[in-house]
Amino acid sequence: MIRAVLIVIVALALSACSAFQIGERYDKSIDDDLNRFQTETVSFITSMRINAGAPAGAYTSEAAKAFYPKATATLSNIKLRAGQLSSRQCPVNAIANKITLPLDGVLGEIVETDQPPTVVTGNCAEVTLLSIEKQLVDLEKGHRERKQIGPIRAQWHIDGINKSVAIALSGLRAKDY
Repeated sequence: MIRAVLIVIVALALSACSAFQIGERYDKSIDDDLNRFQTETVSFITSMRINAGAPAGAYTSEAAKAFYPKATATLSNIKLRAGQLSSRQCPVNAIANKITLPLDGVLGEIVETDQPPTVVTGNCAEVTLLSIEKQLVDLEKGHRERKQIGPIRAQWHIDGINKSVAIALSGLRAKDY
């Protein structure tokens, strides 16, 4: 998550002091789908928080079994369509791929990552979606490991999803500077 946030910060900083278009051409359907994804995800997290400790809030609940595959497929489709907006590489990709963060901090815990580092490729719309993808993966992993989503982690995941979607929408809506 830290890596994705750093990628977006560098992208936004570059856009503030340069004369290139940081965003790809605008696609209203991607915008609408990102908004719907955010709403459905926050609604799901809230429902899991409210039902924490009960079968309805468990990772094995029918709601969770339906949500995670659908959310993953929706985000995959959004990423696919974002990739079609432009064939050019985002200017921050080379910088982002040099950043190495072997540890990830989650609510004060230091967790060693067992996954290879993300290789950042694609246009700027695709790059901004990486953070959302990471948020969704972290949400599901935490839910699976802890069997529930308590109030602190629920708020942490809601904040992460909201910020990641806001960044992606900002990038999608960006104009020439």
